[in-house]
Amino acid sequence: MANVLILFSHSLTKEQTEDLKRMGVNEFIFMPSDLKEKWSGVPPSLESLKDYAEEFISWIKENSKEGDYLIIQGDYGLTAILVDFAFRNNLIPIYSTTERIHREVKLPDGSVRMEKLFKHKIFRRYEKWEE
Repeated sequence: MANVLILFSHSLTKEQTEDLKRMGVNEFIFMPSDLKEKWSGVPPSLESLKDYAEEFISWIKENSKEGDYLIIQGDYGLTAILVDFAFRNNLIPIYSTTERIHREVKLPDGSVRMEKLFKHKIFRRYEKWEE
């Protein structure tokens, strides 16, 4: 049985939890609140995220074993660094795919509100490009 370390800003939905259990996950490991806050607030002015990634990498090393899953979704640069780290350390980086449902709601004043519903479909593995 594998564990999953969760590196994203929001809570798991019921569908995501069920999907992970079907994948053989038996333990869900969430970032501590200080790391979750840091994950949600990557400074856009940083030219490099290598130093910024160190705390996340340390947390992953302390809480994972070979073959564990990592859900990684967030800042593109930080995600890329951690996906690369996962591949180099025999961890399985994954992300949630969603179906997007758009709906227009006409309001009494004649304006229109757009609603977007995101429904979890599957977790997909990140892949390496190889020729």
